[in-house]
This record gives sequence, C-alpha cells and structure tokens, in this order.
Amino acid sequence: MIARSIDKLVGLFSPQAQLQRVHARALIDQVNAITGGSSGYAAARTNRLTRHFVGSEQREYQIPRDQISVLRKLSWDLFRNNGQARKIIRHLESKVIGPSGPEVQSLAMMDGEPHTDFRVRAREVYNSVADQMDYRGKPGKGGQHLSRQYKTALKSVILNGDAYAQIRPLMSMEQKEKGLLLPIQLQLIHASRLDYGKTDDGMYYGIEFNDDGTRKAYWFNTGHSSEVHIDQESKPTPADQIIHLYMEDDVDQVSGAPWFGAALLKMKESADYEYNELVAAAMGACYVIGFRQSAGQSGGLSNQLPSDWAPTDLDGNALTGMQPGQMVNLGQNGEIDGFNPGRPNQALPEFLGHLGRSTANAVPGVKGSTVTGDYRRSSFSSERSADNDIWPEIEGLQHWFYNDFCQPIYEEIVEAGINAGKFEGVITAKVYDEHRVDLLPAQWQGPVGRSIKPSEDAIAAKERIRNGTSSPQIEAAKLGKRVEDVVEDWSKYFELAKSKGIPEEVALQAFLDVSGSTQISEVSKEVDDDQVKSETEA
Repeated sequence: MIARSIDKLVGLFSPQAQLQRVHARALIDQVNAITGGSSGYAAARTNRLTRHFVGSEQREYQIPRDQISVLRKLSWDLFRNNGQARKIIRHLESKVIGPSGPEVQSLAMMDGEPHTDFRVRAREVYNSVADQMDYRGKPGKGGQHLSRQYKTALKSVILNGDAYAQIRPLMSMEQKEKGLLLPIQLQLIHASRLDYGKTDDGMYYGIEFNDDGTRKAYWFNTGHSSEVHIDQESKPTPADQIIHLYMEDDVDQVSGAPWFGAALLKMKESADYEYNELVAAAMGACYVIGFRQSAGQSGGLSNQLPSDWAPTDLDGNALTGMQPGQMVNLGQNGEIDGFNPGRPNQALPEFLGHLGRSTANAVPGVKGSTVTGDYRRSSFSSERSADNDIWPEIEGLQHWFYNDFCQPIYEEIVEAGINAGKFEGVITAKVYDEHRVDLLPAQWQGPVGRSIKPSEDAIAAKERIRNGTSSPQIEAAKLGKRVEDVVEDWSKYFELAKSKGIPEEVALQAFLDVSGSTQISEVSKEVDDDQVKSETEA
C-alpha cells in the first residue's frame, strides 16, 4: 500500500517515472507468481505449475462418512462386476489366510521355561473348535469354518474398511443342543450395522468413547441398514466384547476406509476404455463398403444410384442407426472403397496392462501380472523381482491380521477351554489366572511365497544351514511348515519302514541325492577311520 501511494505521488511530478515504477512492480509480481519465492518446497509454491493443485488438511478421522459410504458401494459394485477386483480379493485371501487358515503355535511359558503340555493342549483345543465357531451353524449347515470366517473378515475390511466380530457366550443347555466343545461362538457383524447417526458428545459415528479416549461401546443397529422396512434401533455393545479390525493409516484414526479407494478411478477407467474399444469395434464392423457417387462419369455402381439416395435396410426402411453390412455414401467421386475399421486396436493390450499395473500399485501385496493375468511378457527375473517386492507387504498384512484378529479369537478359545475343564491335568484355572500373560502368547504361520525355481532354493537352504546362518526351524517356516511336524512325519516314516523290514540304508535314500549310496559308504568309512584312530591313540 505504501509503495503504491508513493507511485501516485511520483506521478504528480513525473507521470513517466510513475509508469516505469508500476511496470517494474508488475514484472516483479509476475516473477514472484512463477517462482513462489526462492526457499522451501517447490511443490508448495503457488505458480503456473502448481496453482491447480488441490489439497486438503483433513485427517483420516475427519473424512465425511457419506464419502466412506460411497466408496463402500463402489467397491462392492466392482467386486460383483469386475474380474480384476475379484482377482485382487482372491489373491489377498490366499496369500494372507491360505486354504485352511494360519497355523497357530502356542508360546506359553511358565517360570521362564516353555510349558510344553500347555502348548500342545492349546493347539489341540483351537483346532478342535475351528468348525464350531460360527454362531449360525457348522459348515454346510449355514455356517463357516473358522478359516472361512477369517477370509470373510478380510474381504470386509478391503471392501468396507472395517470388520467387526463378537464372541457370543452360550448357556450350557444351548451348548449341549448344538454339540459344541466350548460354550462360545463367533459372530461377524457387517460394517453397515454401525449406527453412523450416533454423533453426540463422546460419540464418533456409532463408537462411544470414555473421557480418557478409550473405547466404551459400539452402537449397532438391530437390523441391516438395507432393511428400510424395519424400524432401526441401535443398542450399545461393550467395547471389550467387540473385535474391531481395520487398517490404521493415520494417528487418531478410529475406523477404516475401503482399500479400493485409490484404485477405483483406475479400475473404472480400465473398464470404460475396454468397453469403448468393444463399441468402436462393433461400429466399425457395420461398415463394409464406402462409395462416392460420380460427378459426370459414366458406369460404375455409384452412377446407377439417384443423387439423393440414402442407405436403407433390406425392407427399404431408412437406416437411423448402425447395422452390420452397411454401405456408406462418402461423397462424389465415383469410387468404391473397402472399409478398414482399425480394430482391434494394437495398443489396447499394452494400455490395459498399464492401467492394471496402476491398479496393483494401489492395493498392498498385489503385483501387476496378478491383476492383468498376463505372464506372456514376464521373465524369471521380473517375476522374482515382483515377488521380492510384494512379499514384505504380504508379511506385513499377515502380521497385522493375525495379531489384530486371529490372536484375540485364539485367546478367547483358550480361556473358554480353561473354564470348561479342557486343560485338566495340564493347568488349573487359578494357576492360569496367575500366569495368563505368559501363557497366551502365540506364533502364527501363514502362507509363504512359492519358489519360482524350487531346486535352487533347496540348495540355498541346505547351504544356509550348513554354514550356520539358518536352522531347520527357519527353513521349515519359509515353506509354511512347523519343524515339529516335519520331524514327527520323518519319525513315523522310519517307524513304518522298519516295521516293513526295509533296510535303514534304503530308507535313508529319501534324505540323499542320486549318489546317496556313495555318500553313506563315505560317511561310514569316515566313522570307522575315526574309531580306529581313537583306539590306536588309546
């Protein structure tokens, strides 16, 4: 303001000097607008490159619930109608959960030592109730196996952003009627049943909080949100009875968002582009011949037609839309041309592949070739690199899912087993209560990455064990196996071979390569030589 006032004052005495000052100031303003200053982040400056950038300071918990609802609807629509969306879901289910669910290994300790009996019994009880946990019924009777419930919960998180589950206690009579080992069952609760209308003080869209910021209760509608003919009534469920699974992306975030949020536009663009190519191909197929009426020449097909001729169908009706086999009047030249629709578009596969790879980048643990299903241009090194890239993400998802969802369910099952007397002879309820923190930890083993070239990986595993940088336990875990199970299987194998009268050196061939007999003889010779040497020295 002061500078402009001085400009006006100078203009009273010298208009030319005022014009020069105003011109120089305008030039400086333009430079500042382009550069946005000379310090800080270039992307944060306002200039011709960044003035159209749109950002938001909203935190994740401040995203309006109506946006989350829209993302949910679009995500489910994609899952129902888009093959790539279904492939992503199936891929993550198989990589995080596996065909029969993750294996659990109790890490129970007592007085600083492994409690072996507790570990064995805990695993037995957990596996025994896996087909009894669904409150709707057993598998094939309206319910799901526990591993299938895990997959349903994971799918809910991907498409809805949240998954809720409640452990339902049963009366002894109901337990007996259902033929259950334990008096508890698991109920999955759809994310849409959370009462978003609850936004009073201490409430966040159906989640009630204590004064210290901890969760107090979840308010669920008694009926599904889609059942508009039923009067909705929400009731609180204590937070300690609810398992809430979601992916936390920001501090203070209390609920999740659909994972397809960043992929929806790309997937929609991919579907639209493919549809447009199909329509273009169909339209191109309608034209087979193009002709130009002659201007004075004699002869030819076009010269036999009236000047006002228009294409008609076989019944003589004027064409108002595209039909296969159309002849098109291209003007006046007396020429007849074949028509090349230019379809299929040669660039279509590459561009769709690009969109598929962009979609894969938006969802954790998914590689481009998985989404596109096209391995024709893949090589061993490229797929190996892609696997090395996604498997840390998969392992991160496994760790998150096992600790946030599987572990709470496992702990409920173990405690119910303790109270139901299923650990009799192993531990008493009183001792369990005193050492609960040491007895409940568990280790989960889910699917592992499959080798592209198993022979090389087997040799590498053998070398790692030989040079002391690995162990049988670690290598077994890389294959998704428990070393205890492997040793147990080999023990049974040798017992069976012995009972059938198979010589030990023959049974040992399972451990050795083609030159196994030579190796056995060499090992035996080394043992004999050492024994002779020891006896001589003695």
